[in-house]
Amino acid sequence: MKKLIVLFLAAALSASLAACSLFAQKVSVKDPKKGTARFETTSGEILNSEISSDDLSKIAALFDGKEIYRYIQPSCGFSLDVSVTIDGKTFCIGCDTCGTVQYFEALGYFNLNEAEKLELYSILDNYGFHFPCI
Repeated sequence: MKKLIVLFLAAALSASLAACSLFAQKVSVKDPKKGTARFETTSGEILNSEISSDDLSKIAALFDGKEIYRYIQPSCGFSLDVSVTIDGKTFCIGCDTCGTVQYFEALGYFNLNEAEKLELYSILDNYGFHFPCI
């Protein structure tokens, strides 16, 4: 009987996790029209820059389709003063080089792999961003 209960609970948990992944929210920033970059320097100067259409397309390609998670709140250090806004959607970049991005309006996070993170840093360097920035 105990084996049956354990098996049932395992099946229920697996089904719940599968359902969550099927209905998981994903970042959607296809065909971006406008983007801004905001970075506060260590001296307190705030840089606000319009992102070029070429760079905007590259950033959108890095973010689009990423699965948003809410079950863990990472401690990467997020701030609106280290962010990119794409068509009104704000993405705060992890300040400690962790590769996690906070999707501010969705109250969630998504991860970039190492190559994606380095590409993002390379693009944002053009707008005065420097990492780590804690």
